Amino acid sequence: MSATNITALIGGVIILVLLLIYLGQWREKAKDARQRQLNALLDRLRLLKALATGLPPQYAAKDIRLLVVARAQEIIKELANLGHRGDHESQSEEWEVIKENIKSQADFPQLDLQNQAVMQEVRKLLKGLYKFIETQIQKGRIEKKTGVKHLLNTQFLIARSLADSHVNKAKQAQAANRLRVAIHHYHDAIEALGKIEKNPLAQKSMLIYRQRIKDLEKLATEAAQSKSEAIAEGSDRLSAQLDKMVTEEEKWKKKQSYD
Repeated sequence: MSATNITALIGGVIILVLLLIYLGQWREKAKDARQRQLNALLDRLRLLKALATGLPPQYAAKDIRLLVVARAQEIIKELANLGHRGDHESQSEEWEVIKENIKSQADFPQLDLQNQAVMQEVRKLLKGLYKFIETQIQKGRIEKKTGVKHLLNTQFLIARSLADSHVNKAKQAQAANRLRVAIHHYHDAIEALGKIEKNPLAQKSMLIYRQRIKDLEKLATEAAQSKSEAIAEGSDRLSAQLDKMVTEEEKWKKKQSYD
């Protein structure tokens, strides 16, 4: 075998080895990319389920909830096409049940909206819903005008969920006759909505809270006046009693001196 042939053979072997290494790396990268895609889809599916089943109806419009279901059903198909090992048929059936519950407006489990941890979770889900709507607008799944309307509503609900916690505290304080504390919490509720003060829904709520503050200020002033009058009346009564005692004492002294 000539030197040229040997050199060519060695070169071919090197190229083959390099090609095999490259193919191995390419397959590994493709496998990692596929796994990342699967993980992203699974994370998205979990978020969509939380949005569809974890948000009370008053925090998510019916058509948006149905869009969440539709996107979840698409993801299940994508997972199946990528060869993900899972009971996709069972998942599809579960989402069909969720869809029917939304359509029929089935009773939603009562959440303790006065619980701070619950309200924090609601706010977290609303932020996820906001991003979801943004993505649907970008991908043309929602008409822009309708989408912007839903974005404004969700933006308002995120702020209102925080305002609601302050309103609940205000109502508790009012029930306990702590009117000044209630007023303070209503101011906090207005501040929570102040971040989106240009939103028409926020403006409406802020007007309601301001009116409640006025009503409470009136009640607090009346209560303070009544308390002040009661103290004054008590003071006058005490003064009269003291005067009476002094008068009686003076009479007694005079009587003693005559005796």
